[in-house]
Amino acid sequence: MRNLRTRFEELIKQEPKLILDKAAQSIVCFGVKDWDVPILLQGRKEEGKKWTDSGRILQFYIYDEKEKLITDLFLGKVSNGSQETRQKLFDMAQKPPFNPQYKSLYDKHFSIYKKSFWKPKTFEEMSEIELEATIRCYWAQFLNEHLPEIDRALKKEQWIWSTAK
Repeated sequence: MRNLRTRFEELIKQEPKLILDKAAQSIVCFGVKDWDVPILLQGRKEEGKKWTDSGRILQFYIYDEKEKLITDLFLGKVSNGSQETRQKLFDMAQKPPFNPQYKSLYDKHFSIYKKSFWKPKTFEEMSEIELEATIRCYWAQFLNEHLPEIDRALKKEQWIWSTAK
């Protein structure tokens, strides 16, 4: 990822409201600290599957897909007995700002929000200085536009926050 992983990991570490999580080598995985409430920490990791150890049901991924840099918000699998939580999150994701990967809830983790960062031609032609400036520009856009939009939608779900008290 042309040092993109390291750059994004540093940006995440600098942002007090975010928390870096473990992920595969080609993926940067992170969560939102305010979302670390019991009902959203029921995620599960399966043997041989790539999912985080943190237990977060909602995780952001940044990764390279077909030469585009993608930011995804994934809805993970849940522990036994918490399918209702997952169903409610899936129902929430049927309205903007979300754009779920599927129209039906499947028993696997999948994207409920996806944004492409840039096209391959632009990415490949950039110098290191231009690449750094572009990363910072798109990161600022994520922090100032996309993340607050998602956060507002999640905060409207009173059933999540009533259990956090």
